[in-house]
Amino acid sequence: MADLVSVVNTGLTIVAAQVLALGASAPAFIEWGVGGVAPTRTDSDVGDSTGCAEARTDATGTDSVVASGDGGTDTYRVVGTITKADEAAAITEVCTFTSLAAGDLFLRATFSAINLEIGNSIEFTIDTKFAPA
Repeated sequence: MADLVSVVNTGLTIVAAQVLALGASAPAFIEWGVGGVAPTRTDSDVGDSTGCAEARTDATGTDSVVASGDGGTDTYRVVGTITKADEAAAITEVCTFTSLAAGDLFLRATFSAINLEIGNSIEFTIDTKFAPA
């Protein structure tokens, strides 16, 4: 049995590049919500989308692999903007999915409320950094 195992920088680069290489199946579709419950590993959707009738945004074309400063290109980045269309809301979460319609949840993050009125938007930059265990 090994005493110590670590995925090295080039290995992390391979993982991030493989996520990007999924193409149309890459988790590059974003949706927001108003859920205040912390993300868990068993989540499968936005925590709460009450008052958020806006459709998922396709960030494909702006997803990329970037260097994190730790010596590897180990971060999968998705950038996308959603504009508030229906009613004011306090946005507190964002998710990435594998498709514009149903799709699998890849990442869910919560944050302090960003209060939006109709016509306001948020540009999300979502970095998923792969790190050795």
